[in-house]
Amino acid sequence: MKLSNIKIKSKLQLLSSILLSFTVFVGIFGYIELKISNDNMESMYNNKLNAINWLNDNRNQARAIEADMYYIILYPDDKDKQNEKMKDIEKRKQMFDDNFQKYKKVELDTYEEDMIATIENDLLKYREGRDEVLKLALAGKQKEALEKNEDIKNVANNFQVNLKDLAQHNIKAADEINDLNNKNYKKITIFFVISIAVSIIVGYLMSKIITKNIVKPLDISVNYLDILSSGDFTSEVPVELKKRKDEIGTMAKALDNINGSLKSLIKNIVEESDKIEEVVNTVNDEVKILNGNIEDVSATTQELSATIEETSASAEETSATSQEIGKAVQSIAEKSQEGAIQAGEINKRAQQTKENIENSQKTAHNTFVNTKDELEKALEKSKVVEEINVLSDSIMEITEQTNLLALNAAIEAARAGEAGKGFAVVADEIRKLAEQSNNFTSDIKTIINELKAKSQSAVDLMKQTNQVVVEQADSVKATEGKFEGIAEAIDVIKDIIAKLNHSTGLMAQNKDKIIELTQNLAAISEENAAATEETAASMEEQSATIQEIANAGEKLSTIAEDLRLTIEKFKI
Repeated sequence: MKLSNIKIKSKLQLLSSILLSFTVFVGIFGYIELKISNDNMESMYNNKLNAINWLNDNRNQARAIEADMYYIILYPDDKDKQNEKMKDIEKRKQMFDDNFQKYKKVELDTYEEDMIATIENDLLKYREGRDEVLKLALAGKQKEALEKNEDIKNVANNFQVNLKDLAQHNIKAADEINDLNNKNYKKITIFFVISIAVSIIVGYLMSKIITKNIVKPLDISVNYLDILSSGDFTSEVPVELKKRKDEIGTMAKALDNINGSLKSLIKNIVEESDKIEEVVNTVNDEVKILNGNIEDVSATTQELSATIEETSASAEETSATSQEIGKAVQSIAEKSQEGAIQAGEINKRAQQTKENIENSQKTAHNTFVNTKDELEKALEKSKVVEEINVLSDSIMEITEQTNLLALNAAIEAARAGEAGKGFAVVADEIRKLAEQSNNFTSDIKTIINELKAKSQSAVDLMKQTNQVVVEQADSVKATEGKFEGIAEAIDVIKDIIAKLNHSTGLMAQNKDKIIELTQNLAAISEENAAATEETAASMEEQSATIQEIANAGEKLSTIAEDLRLTIEKFKI
């Protein structure tokens, strides 16, 4: 099995196991050798050193007994001292026997067993002779005691020599054990040195191999990471690292995945930053176009506001002119009343015509109420002006008819002679009023034409504004108002006086209506002016918002450029 396919944990466990095995082996071998040495030392102590002590002590005890025995022989008259020496002899004899029995219990070799048999035999002979010597000495037979003591002296000497030889034998055995321990010590020392040296060498080699197997690929991995940290993602993870089955191989595969992911991420960032720049450039272009359109709309709105203000001023002027017409109509009505007194038949016809006109007026008023909401729209202004124009045309027709009636009345008054002079004066006044009304009506038509032109200009400007807003904001929809026709044409006045009364009443009513319409037109103009100002303000707010969008787009473009420059540092 290749070492690169083994996990780092297993490698370290293998190294630890090898070193631990050497340690255990050295420990076990050392324990065994130490136990052998300890057993030898224990044997030397128990079997040899104690034996030497016991044997040497017995030699001393034997010497002491001999001394006590000589004292008893040499001092026969000192009975107390003899008794004391006898007790000492018995005590030492017991100590001798105890020591010898202890010695016999230790591990003995053949030589020692043979020597023990000889010593016991000599000891028996010696003790028998010693007892006879003591009896003679205690009996006062000093000479016989000395002679008997000389007889057992050889036995005593042999006994002492044998004890000495036995002690020397144990000393020699102890020396042999000591020599053996020294040899074992040297052997153990050599073994320990060799074992430690082998352990160090094997441990070093294994550590070197395992460390190299770990450190070298780690160095390669660190170098690769340094390359990645510098922003260079063009290099690939070494194949030999990815083939490894240990933790380093796993790390190498992870680094390879990270490299691939970072490459993809950087490519996506580059692509998206390019797209951001394109979008920002497009937005900036559109914002510039939109700003230009908004400026056009704002300029158009200002023109529209100016036109509406002019329309409002014209409406006020029309209202003043209508007041003058009202006064003229009132004067015509008064003159017509005078003519009615003189011509009853004319009055009846005028009354009948008035009732018909009132019905038509109601119908026209209902039609106006139904179309009131439509009149509030900017595009209906021209219709209101058109209505005033129609009414002005009607007034002009009526004044022409009135002028014709006045002419007929003057002719009839001339035919009547003196009786018709008063009516001729009235007819002349009516003619003058009709001419004055005609002049006022002409002035109104002139003003109306101006209003129509200005209203048409306002309508055109509003349509232009509406078209611009529709094209750029897609939010304003064009509206078109419909204006329904007003009342049907007035029935032909059959009776001249009735027509005159009807004309004066109709002029009075239309005077009020014209005033109302002009006032409404002024109010509508003011509302349109306010709406136009609001539109201009909205355009300014929209322009500010668009400018903020443009600024944000520039910032976004800067950020995208910085991002692109940062990404260019990386190599993929």
